[in-house]
Amino acid sequence: MIDLKPLGVRAGHATDPEGGTGCTVFIFDKPVRASASVRGAAPASRETDLLNPGKLIREIHGIVLTGGSAFGLESAYGVMRYLEERGIGYDTGTAVVPIVPAAGIYDLKYRSDVRPDKEWGYRAASSADYRLESGIVGAATGATVGKFLGIERASKTRLGISRIEFDGYRLVSVMVVNALGEIVDEKGNIVAGVRTEKGFIPSMDLIDRLDFEKVRRGENTTIGVVITDFPLNKEMLNRLAEISHNGIARAIRPSHTPFDGDIIFAVSTSEVPGEENPYRLLKLFALTELTVQKAILDSVV
Repeated sequence: MIDLKPLGVRAGHATDPEGGTGCTVFIFDKPVRASASVRGAAPASRETDLLNPGKLIREIHGIVLTGGSAFGLESAYGVMRYLEERGIGYDTGTAVVPIVPAAGIYDLKYRSDVRPDKEWGYRAASSADYRLESGIVGAATGATVGKFLGIERASKTRLGISRIEFDGYRLVSVMVVNALGEIVDEKGNIVAGVRTEKGFIPSMDLIDRLDFEKVRRGENTTIGVVITDFPLNKEMLNRLAEISHNGIARAIRPSHTPFDGDIIFAVSTSEVPGEENPYRLLKLFALTELTVQKAILDSVV
């Protein structure tokens, strides 16, 4: 279990075990700076362009990770409603508009056609607290990996989390792993992937003899959130989000395929605008890769 209170972050889930889907919501005690990196070729996302450097909005109020593919992005509206009722959002002068980016995984047909909607998002936001645990909950409810031979031979994953402290700062990575490829440990051994009667079969061994017309395209995605109280401006958060994907490349083989929609959000809860020391940034970036890798390994059931 990870305590998110020192970071000023609460997390909540809406989970349907029978339907095989759900959503996970992050609510921030104060508006936070954030950015995102979309590396996947088949993403399901909402408000990610708004997080690019140079865009007007500098702070956000919540983030949603969801199942249900693009349908599940509706759950973010429920989080907006929850925040609006509490007067939290971007003040436009005539209304308060909560900024809630979201990313989704494809878990349709995992068990049913159920998909999260705005009521799920509202419920998840209402239940949010400072404790976060790994488990088959929220957005990870229908997540699997190793789908080169179809969902029948895939491996189940759970919500993966990893935490580290350094130089008085905190860093937390939360990952929902729904990849086409397999998860490998630090030594390159497969720990979750395409299952056979004799064990796991490497995805790379299947590529040359795979009928790609039978690969279920666009049904794979790894999404996550990296949260730190290290002081970063929006531009450096964008860089942090980009570097976070190195953790995916270290833990998933192959990663960032044409059939994956990988997205990572990066958040700084620090009230200080940004760190300029390149050596301190180097340490943060290196540790972020590591926590993303460890969070993915933590997702193995």
